Amino acid sequence: SERRSQPKLDDPPLQKIQI
Repeated sequence: SERRSQPKLDDPPLQKIQI
């Protein structure tokens, strides 16, 4: 989910794919 309206907290840790 790419919501620029709010922070990404309801999304899983995308640190492995989104650096």
